[in-house]
Amino acid sequence: MQVKWPEVDPLQLRVEQDGEQVTLMTYRYPVAEGLKCRGVIFYFHGLGGYCEHSAYLFKGFAENGYDCFALDQRGFGNSGGQRGLFESESVVFSDLYLFILKAIQKYKINQQVTPIYLYGKSLGGLLAFNFSIRFPGLIRGVACIAPFFQQYKDFLDKYAYALYTINFFKFFYSVDGVDKTKASYPAYCAKYPHLV
Repeated sequence: MQVKWPEVDPLQLRVEQDGEQVTLMTYRYPVAEGLKCRGVIFYFHGLGGYCEHSAYLFKGFAENGYDCFALDQRGFGNSGGQRGLFESESVVFSDLYLFILKAIQKYKINQQVTPIYLYGKSLGGLLAFNFSIRFPGLIRGVACIAPFFQQYKDFLDKYAYALYTINFFKFFYSVDGVDKTKASYPAYCAKYPHLV
C-alpha cells in the first residue's frame, strides 16, 4: 500500500515567472494526533526528484512528533515552471525561503519553542546545507542524505555547527529500541560524537 500525503498544496504557493503564475506544490504530514510537536522538518528533494512518493518517510517522522513539509521545486514533480531545470541560485533560494516562511506564518511556528530542521537528499542536501548557512538563526539542524557536494579538507569540522540534526541515524538504525548507531558508524561517532 502506497502512503499518501494527508495534505497536498497546504501552503498554496504561487510565484510569477515570465509573466505567468507558477504553482509551487507543497505537501504536509502533520504530527500524529495526540503527540506534542518536537520539531518541524522541511524536505528538499534532489535533481530530477519530487515529493509525491516520499510520504512514507515523513509518516514515520510524524508518528514520532515531527511536523513535516515538502516542496516540489519549480520545474519538478507537480510544480509548474520549465521542466527539469533548476533556475538560478537566487530563484531556487527565493522559492525555498518562501516555502519555509509561508509554513511558519500559516501554522504559527514559534522558532524559539519549536526547532526547524532541513532534510535534503542529493542536490537537496547541498541546498539544505547552503540554506542553513545563509539563515543560521532560523535552522536548528540539517540532515544531508547523499549530499551533492565534495568534502574538502576540514569541511565537516568547519561547518559542524550546521550539521546538528534530530539524529536521523538513531531514528533509522535502532532495532527493537536498541540504538545500533554507534555500532554501525564507529569511525563517524568517534570523530563527531556531538552529532550522534
